[in-house]
Amino acid sequence: MAPKKKRGPSAGRRPGAAGDGAKPPLSEHGQYLQREYKLLSEQLDACEARVDQVLQENAFLDREAVRLREENRLFASYVSARAQRCAQAIVRLEEQNRVDLTQIHWQRAELASLYRGREDGVRTQLLEMEARAAQMARQVQELQPYKASEREPGGRGGRAPRPGADPRPRRRSCSWSNWPGSGRWSASCYTSAWSTRSCFTT
Repeated sequence: MAPKKKRGPSAGRRPGAAGDGAKPPLSEHGQYLQREYKLLSEQLDACEARVDQVLQENAFLDREAVRLREENRLFASYVSARAQRCAQAIVRLEEQNRVDLTQIHWQRAELASLYRGREDGVRTQLLEMEARAAQMARQVQELQPYKASEREPGGRGGRAPRPGADPRPRRRSCSWSNWPGSGRWSASCYTSAWSTRSCFTT
């Protein structure tokens, strides 16, 4: 039996196949693996892109966290300082209100005392004026008989004028004077220069 010839590189090729440099056609399993490789490569690229995006987002979140921590620290410091200032302002305001209230009470008491003194003085003056007016009214009533007697025809006011006297009516005047320490008043009435009359009352 003659020995079989070894198949060379071109052995087993189908007619019409490509030349020596062309790759042999893949089997169905190889094509499946190639498709799987391509799909996995695309998924890997997508995962790498997603990882890059997540890393960027993490870096951004880290920066935001640092910024928020700094803002929180500043805000906490501001709130603490503001609360301290408000507490101090409340204490100062309370002290100022207490001082103002004490001063208002003192001024009120002083004004009340002053007005009570003035009221007492005005009341005393009013009573003195009422007493003086009543006394003057009594004195006027006591002088009414003298005034009525002068108006009568036979009185001093009814006498005929002397010969050669001025026929014009005379002016009658009265004045009051108080004797010091005696509580007595005197009235002096006169008509022109020739009629003078005085009376004393108590």
